[in-house]
Amino acid sequence: PDVPDTIFTPNDLGWCRAVVNIPSAIPLTCAGAPTPVIEFLLEGQGAEGLPLNTWIQGQPSGFEYIVGVTKVNIRAISSVGISDTCMFFIQVDDKEVPVAVCKDVQVIVDGDCEFWITPELVDGGSTDNCQIDTLLVSIDGVTFLDSILVNSDDLDPSQTSITLLVRDTSGNESICVADIEVLDFTDPVVICPEDMTIGTEPGVCYGTVPDILPADASDNCGMFRNVEQIPTPGTLF
Repeated sequence: PDVPDTIFTPNDLGWCRAVVNIPSAIPLTCAGAPTPVIEFLLEGQGAEGLPLNTWIQGQPSGFEYIVGVTKVNIRAISSVGISDTCMFFIQVDDKEVPVAVCKDVQVIVDGDCEFWITPELVDGGSTDNCQIDTLLVSIDGVTFLDSILVNSDDLDPSQTSITLLVRDTSGNESICVADIEVLDFTDPVVICPEDMTIGTEPGVCYGTVPDILPADASDNCGMFRNVEQIPTPGTLF
């Protein structure tokens, strides 16, 4: 038969395969012999619904070949037993980018005021016509990683934008952006000084509240909005 070495085609839109129409093979003939029987055998990726490594009668055209490389073995056999064989390749390339879908989330930092953002956390159901291979995240939209650490710099009320990159098994990529609200629900810890006994002011029957600040206080995120003493220093009692 007379066939091309390799047939290249993109995938059909929305599918991980493509219908491929193959040029008609020119079978080997001999004088007075009827048209030979054409058979083909697939190796490699194969075609949808057709078994691999099994000789099939007919012409290997119009089938849905799967993304990747399929080796097609083809032979022609005349009624008197004369045969000819050859092989060629069908390469279906996935040209379709994934559909990246993000979701906005709230996260709560741990006792060290940290939280690791993973791609799965912000993935809102990304899809691909073939198969998703890799999910990565980035905080600057340039450097993509397996995970990103957020901390006190990202605390509410600020929102941190995270870019999700979706890559399929053919290397096609797409991105989307999610907003991450970082929250801290761990209360600060304050340690008061020991109880005090205060004397009255000279000649009167009252005393004044002493100044006990700064108190010994700590917080998982290492910052305080304010530290107050109530009643304030100098208050009479």
